[in-house]
Amino acid sequence: MRTSDFDYELPPELIAREPARPRDFSRMMVLNRRTGAWIDSRFRDLPEFLEPSDVLVLNDTRVIRARTYGRLERPSARPNETTREIEVLFAGPAGPAGLDIWEVLCRPGRRIRAGDRVIFEGEVQGIFGELREHGLRVLRFRPGSSIEDFLEAHGHVPLPPYIEREDTAADGEEYQTVYAKTRGAVAAPTAGLHFTAPMLDRIRARGIEILQITLHVGIGTFIPVRSEDPARHVLKPER
Repeated sequence: MRTSDFDYELPPELIAREPARPRDFSRMMVLNRRTGAWIDSRFRDLPEFLEPSDVLVLNDTRVIRARTYGRLERPSARPNETTREIEVLFAGPAGPAGLDIWEVLCRPGRRIRAGDRVIFEGEVQGIFGELREHGLRVLRFRPGSSIEDFLEAHGHVPLPPYIEREDTAADGEEYQTVYAKTRGAVAAPTAGLHFTAPMLDRIRARGIEILQITLHVGIGTFIPVRSEDPARHVLKPER
């Protein structure tokens, strides 16, 4: 099996820039495992394909406003050297020590050095540390900086790169599942975006058990598979 075996043509005009409204009106293809037949359906019909013995597991992670913009400064810069704006995507805490050290992706990021400072809105400041795999950098903040609260107030919704538009106020809710609860993901568990509260009620009414887990979708979802052997592609663990 090769990575190129999965290449296919996808016309840009077929990539949705906006979600289906209502959520459960999105298209769904159903494959009958017994007969091999497939059905062109809608997600709202999902309850009809489930049996009372089934268990539906939902991921209750909540997407944080992980995309931000800041002003990059270099301590050793000459007085007349200008600062520049960079985009910073917060990938997640860099370790178990707390929420004052984060891994981030920056754009542009090639010229960033350890020791450079980035100043965000609200005068929140971070100092860049070492470069890690996949282009991730360590960004350190003063203890007690409340970075999650800062992101909630000043961050942007981290829409997938194939959605070529800026985020809007509506994305703050539409890019969350209706059962999102625990903050920490940098991307939505997208299959869950199509559920609605009435649909979940219909599923329960059919005697189907619904369980919830928390698995924060991480930066690995944005990292392309570059190896022709997919077995050599190393995924970053989720939290």
